[in-house]
Amino acid sequence: MNQDLFFIALFGPTLFMVIAFILGAVTPNYRPLHNTISELALGKFSVLHALNYIVNGLLIMLLGIFLLLEQPSKYGAVAIAVLGIVIVLSAIYKTDPIDSKHSTTQGKIHNGLFFMGMLGIIVAQFVTGFGNMSTAAGAFSVTCALLTLVLLPVTVTRQTYMGLFQRGLVLVVMVWITGFALYAWN
Repeated sequence: MNQDLFFIALFGPTLFMVIAFILGAVTPNYRPLHNTISELALGKFSVLHALNYIVNGLLIMLLGIFLLLEQPSKYGAVAIAVLGIVIVLSAIYKTDPIDSKHSTTQGKIHNGLFFMGMLGIIVAQFVTGFGNMSTAAGAFSVTCALLTLVLLPVTVTRQTYMGLFQRGLVLVVMVWITGFALYAWN
């Protein structure tokens, strides 16, 4: 296994969040506390946003594949790889504006991908957490699972601070992916 490629892939979750935060800060008429990360695809920097999804989605998928080849517990690795694929597909199927009265087919697919990816990650967090409860990694995974489980329903309800809660949700997931990967790699 190529250790250098693993560490490059490990940057995917962090780089995804950093770019999303920067684009959210510089996109005109975009309100990070209210608008979702996916709505950056509808703004001035839509090409950069798509590249963020594609490049870092592929890095996250690659990270999951590396972990799948290296560790005996496969579910977390598969969930990470699938989430990487979901992120790449989310660049293709753009979201609808949060204030839109009608959903497009593309927007429904985008939202469905997000929801499926998050559900897979929640299950992976619980499975890896309960499978390693006697370790700090197990407690970390269960804590992240509980946070993700609480933040997901709050995020999908179209409320005033949806962008804030979604960023919290995605941040917890990306921190878990990074922590899980480092634990599993050692």
